[in-house]
Amino acid sequence: MKKFFLFVTILCMIRFNVFGAGFALYEMGSGATALGNSITAFPIDVSILYYNPAGISFLNSNSVMAGVQLILPQSKFAPAMPIPGGDINETESQIFNPIHFYFNYKVNPKLSIGAGLFNPFGLGMDWKNKDTFIGRFVCYYVNLEFFDFAFDVSYKITDNLSFGGGIDLFKGSVDLDRNVTLYPHNLNSEAGKIELSGQSGIVPSFNVGIFYKIDKLNVGLSYRHGANIKFDDGDAKFFYFDNVAGRILQNMYGDQKVNTEIDLPSLLSVGLAYEVFDKLTVSGSFNYVTWSSFDKLVIDFQKDPIDTEVIENYNDVFNIRLGCQYILTDLVTLRFGYMYDQTPQPVESMSPLLGDGNRNDFSFGIEYKFAKNMSVSFNYMSVIFGERNTLKNGKPAQYDGLDAAYHSYVDIFGVSYNYNF
Repeated sequence: MKKFFLFVTILCMIRFNVFGAGFALYEMGSGATALGNSITAFPIDVSILYYNPAGISFLNSNSVMAGVQLILPQSKFAPAMPIPGGDINETESQIFNPIHFYFNYKVNPKLSIGAGLFNPFGLGMDWKNKDTFIGRFVCYYVNLEFFDFAFDVSYKITDNLSFGGGIDLFKGSVDLDRNVTLYPHNLNSEAGKIELSGQSGIVPSFNVGIFYKIDKLNVGLSYRHGANIKFDDGDAKFFYFDNVAGRILQNMYGDQKVNTEIDLPSLLSVGLAYEVFDKLTVSGSFNYVTWSSFDKLVIDFQKDPIDTEVIENYNDVFNIRLGCQYILTDLVTLRFGYMYDQTPQPVESMSPLLGDGNRNDFSFGIEYKFAKNMSVSFNYMSVIFGERNTLKNGKPAQYDGLDAAYHSYVDIFGVSYNYNF
């Protein structure tokens, strides 16, 4: 009985450790976000350090940038097939605030260095009606956050060509709350709640880039390597209901440590930028993300160890980014962008933790120079998800038997302050 319950609990907790698909963040600067994040070959400011480290060689000055993106997501869950207690539900209103901070310095005409701190991955979900939501046995609250400290060097081989690269240091944290049943798919055996939390250590990775400029055309190529993030000695805390199932659970199960790991994907980006005329530049990039590294997950409970391997079969995917910049006056620059982002998540993995889908992102922004060496940029991005459900040919496909349709949208507001010296 105990072994069976532990195995079921591990399977239910898989959704937590997978974190869902589509939790990459690309909005690493207000100007870049306004251009649909299409600046692999377009060094508009020091945020190029994230998109292509070789591009810092083509910045005209030393600079410091700091900013924040305010992300306002909203998701809706609607059972795809009749489920007892399966009512339509929505997420609570939330605001997430990934930050960005950059610095670059020209050591000499050929050598430039830079550093950045940003949040390249993250996920948050907080469902309403937590006590009755049918998805509470998978997840009713999750917050996942990663920080990346990057240090890069760029060197100009010629006046038109530069190479760059450096190290990334990742650190992650996660919190998730969910309910548990004593028996799988039996709501009458609801026994309590689990609160899970964990911190990773500092994990190194690397990035490289190439930047080439000829006349009015820029070409950029960058690669950001993934990372294996281990969450060792995470906490699993149990809260028992005052019922028969809760008392049975309390007698055979207790707080304990749990270990797992996740492979963050690599990102390859190829970009172009072309100056149509003095005030107008268009940019674009094609990006390939290796989510297939996320093919399985192993969970290890330390007190009652049962190693469990679950196949996920995520897919490698691409996204396309386009941007347009127009210099309206010496003080004001206007920017517009579009991004098509393909989901890597198979329908079998969609859950209340994240029901992902292909996304169309539309953005615009403005930069205002209020002093000779200071400027501020603002952006807005609308992220529109296509509605997607977990049925295949009309038949249930979701791993936990929680088949549903998901519809989401996200509003993103951002600001960056830039100082040149």
